[in-house]
Amino acid sequence: MPYRLPSLPVPDYPDTNIATMQPFSDQSVDMPGNLHISPFEDSKLLVAMNASRVLKTPYELRMIRKANEIAALAHTNVLRGIKYISNEAEIEAIFTATCIAEQAKQQSYGVIAASGENASVLHYMANNEPLKGRQLVCLDAGCDWECYASDVTRTFPINGEYSKEAQEIYDIVDQMQEGCINMIQPGVNFREIHMHAHTVAALGLIDLGILYNGSFEEIFKSGATSAFFLHGLGHFMGLEVHDVGDGGSLLAGTVDQMLYGMQEKSWLTHFHEMLKDPSANSASILAPNQVVTVEPGL
Repeated sequence: MPYRLPSLPVPDYPDTNIATMQPFSDQSVDMPGNLHISPFEDSKLLVAMNASRVLKTPYELRMIRKANEIAALAHTNVLRGIKYISNEAEIEAIFTATCIAEQAKQQSYGVIAASGENASVLHYMANNEPLKGRQLVCLDAGCDWECYASDVTRTFPINGEYSKEAQEIYDIVDQMQEGCINMIQPGVNFREIHMHAHTVAALGLIDLGILYNGSFEEIFKSGATSAFFLHGLGHFMGLEVHDVGDGGSLLAGTVDQMLYGMQEKSWLTHFHEMLKDPSANSASILAPNQVVTVEPGL
């Protein structure tokens, strides 16, 4: 006979409609492999739990700050030794070794130590190529502390000095990030912050002559910056590095897009949707004690 978990008494809720206590049937369901399925519908409970997780307690905020402090130290140690490093694998080794030495033994996600053209590959994690002959490294890495995540991304020159062109692009991204961070506060629509990053990117790329053949308004509305800034500005962070949020029915989209209140589509499509209708969505309105990342790029 299949193993059945002991039944627990269920309180009687007369004339109520509690979502998580709606029985599918009078009996539980046995699945192959002796799995036992609860007779109660619990999908609405998940939505409520996600909405609760997005608002962090003081304890959670302390854990996230500690995780980021360790991640920052690991990034710094990589920078201190970058002139003497010959392979992406060594960057990963230094980063993870620093975290482990600080008792943060789990990474929030796979270390991204992308040199040269590899930096243009989203979520590149091979980390096995030589640095010789390459200008830059994009290091995207963070560790967990007591199950809470960190996420830090920086791009830096391998020889310690930016080329003129690299410095110009770096300065645009720096302006994008600092401007967006200054906009972060309760009640602000994260979509507006995302579009501000695109505004700064368009102005900077036009100034460098990379984008041309049109006015600023024409170039901006075309979505041309999405060819360079081809991801979201940020995401919720907490127990997961790309954490859940108060998405409601938007759970059909990716976790990253919960912060924007949108379903899963290309970021160029999202750009035009936000340009056409910048109206607030409940999932994209920032609230006190939320934790979001701000990570623009070109």
